[in-house]
Amino acid sequence: MPGHKYVVVLVCLQDTNFNAELLELALYSLRKRASYRGDIVVFSDFTRKLRGEDSLDIIRVHVDQYPSQDPRNFRIYMDDYYDFSVHRKLIYIDFDILVLKNMNRAFNAIRGDAIYYTYAPVFPWDSEAFMAGAYIDQYRNTPIVKNSLTGICSGIFGVQTAMLGELLETWRKVLKQTPTDNDQHALNEVIVRGMVKAQPFPNEWVAYPVQVRREADDNRVFSRKKDYIFYHFNPVDNRVKYQMMNEYMTSRPA
Repeated sequence: MPGHKYVVVLVCLQDTNFNAELLELALYSLRKRASYRGDIVVFSDFTRKLRGEDSLDIIRVHVDQYPSQDPRNFRIYMDDYYDFSVHRKLIYIDFDILVLKNMNRAFNAIRGDAIYYTYAPVFPWDSEAFMAGAYIDQYRNTPIVKNSLTGICSGIFGVQTAMLGELLETWRKVLKQTPTDNDQHALNEVIVRGMVKAQPFPNEWVAYPVQVRREADDNRVFSRKKDYIFYHFNPVDNRVKYQMMNEYMTSRPA
């Protein structure tokens, strides 16, 4: 039964193109490598059991229709499918993320009524995204982005569940105005324009192993230690993600 104060949420829709296999690796990283003992909620639209699902002790919620035309936007409607109030703090992660270290620091960082987000390794916005061309330079210099030119990654975020409804409602409203119908762009908009309170997770907690970063474009300093909490394998083809996530799961120390 759910009820642990911490919950990790993953969404995996459509059992194609290694999606389910990446999800399995993400779940095994949480349970076996990070030794995470809190609740895990997985939203999926397929019914086959995952590899070793019983031992993973997950709460699986079946999705049979999407509130948005694009299933990738499902997570901003996820509170319609599950009562998150039985938990106190929530961390959402994409299913192409490995968690190879204890998450307590990330959960402990979540306080008050702010969303806790992560920075992207490169700037993710097209000038036409959310009609951003007119103010994209101002965006780059906002207090939220600070001295970074890279923008925000929505693949990981944390929030107290008491604030989740407000965050998702605001996020949904902005998505409806976003020409790209992309929830990443909508989250950028919500955070950068101060529609909700927002704080960054420390950069040193997140690594992007397969994306080349241009140091000249980003003045924030990443730790060179090999002990990140989150490893986000994006953006590459899912087959490459699967190969690299397998390598990280078997070669890195626990």
